[in-house]
Amino acid sequence: MIVKLTRKINNSQITFDIDERETERALEMATFLATDDYCFNCKVSDKIKWQSNRAKGKEDGKEYIYVKRHCYNCGADSTMGKYLTGGLFWKQFEVYDKGEGVAPKNATSTPQKASNEAPHPADEVNIDDIPF
Repeated sequence: MIVKLTRKINNSQITFDIDERETERALEMATFLATDDYCFNCKVSDKIKWQSNRAKGKEDGKEYIYVKRHCYNCGADSTMGKYLTGGLFWKQFEVYDKGEGVAPKNATSTPQKASNEAPHPADEVNIDDIPF
């Protein structure tokens, strides 16, 4: 299945051609790429920038690529990566404190859901766990 998707990332308009043999895999990637740039932490969408980084696995030494949406308003990051067993994850926006790690769920930086918002997703969703 081929899925074409055009979206604005940072200041550029980018067209993706997603070519996957399995329909579910094509839709998985398209869904991740089409996700709105909205920080559930501070409720803004105009201060989100995409970034990426590479890291080596502690146990296997392999290189992993992470794509992040960074909110310049509150400093939260939403990270996408690949599970070791396959499939993608995309974490909700969270503020990272170098001394403490990720802010606890009950911290003041935790998103508060407005009454007219759609329910906000779990921390990580693996497309393989969704029955088709």
